[in-house]
Amino acid sequence: MMASSLGPVSPVAVFVLAAAASSTFVAAGSWIARPWPSERVSIVFVAGAVLIIAASLFTFTEPAAASPGTGWFAFIGVYVAFFHGARLLIVHLCWAAAVTVVLFALSLWTTDIDLWFYISRLVVQLSVIGAAPIFTQIAEGALRRGAHNSHHDPLTGLLNRRGFRAAVGDRMRPACPTAARVGIQAVLMIDLDRFKSVNDTHGHDHGDRVLRRIARIVTEACSDSELVARMGGEEFVVATSLPVATATDLAERIRQSIDRSGTVTASVGLASAAPSRTVPGASDIDDLITRADQAMYRAKKSGGNRTVCDGP
Repeated sequence: MMASSLGPVSPVAVFVLAAAASSTFVAAGSWIARPWPSERVSIVFVAGAVLIIAASLFTFTEPAAASPGTGWFAFIGVYVAFFHGARLLIVHLCWAAAVTVVLFALSLWTTDIDLWFYISRLVVQLSVIGAAPIFTQIAEGALRRGAHNSHHDPLTGLLNRRGFRAAVGDRMRPACPTAARVGIQAVLMIDLDRFKSVNDTHGHDHGDRVLRRIARIVTEACSDSELVARMGGEEFVVATSLPVATATDLAERIRQSIDRSGTVTASVGLASAAPSRTVPGASDIDDLITRADQAMYRAKKSGGNRTVCDGP
């Protein structure tokens, strides 16, 4: 339609639109070949895109013929909804609605058209422009909630086994050399002593409250750099970058805090990596988990409510 008799007839307009179209392909190619642009660059791209779309539509010799082109605003809206916040999306929707309404007014002024038919088309166009990014946000939110639920324990809110493995995998793919030198140095396995008797005596609702309380205790004892997860049942795990001496202190703080809670006690097993292994791989992590689990069982067999360390 841009190349038809209804499209732009001015040589300047044709040149500007051709240059704009070419620049989009250049921008797309550079984004594919290079890292994703910063937020500022992305906002500049959005602003340029909506201005070019509006300029293109107003170059048509008949505004009524240009009005279907407002559907391109829906594509930009989906991009904004996916990569930017609600504030920029509102600005974009207001701009798109204003351009669409202006084209509608120009069509009424310059063309003899069926008013009610065109009003219904205007309503449909505005609905598509607004609905596309809104549905995108709804779908994205649903996907995020699904991803969160698949990686978190619904009772305690901690990472579950799958989420813990995924988070450990992220730690093994650090984003910068500094993070790469940290890695995971120790793993703590925490198992509540005689927890079955708590459920048998007081009921599962009380047992769930105890698990949530223990989860808070473990989380509060750890820093944001530690990974804390509920592996299942009454078993928790902590992965840390702390050296073995400091990790031992952390394990003891957790055990003592659980003991002071007055409800249950815990057996804690700790396994640490060799000091030279600053960036453990998947097999190293599995080895730490296995050794920490074995140390925890030794703590249980020794009477519970104690920490047993398994060094490198």
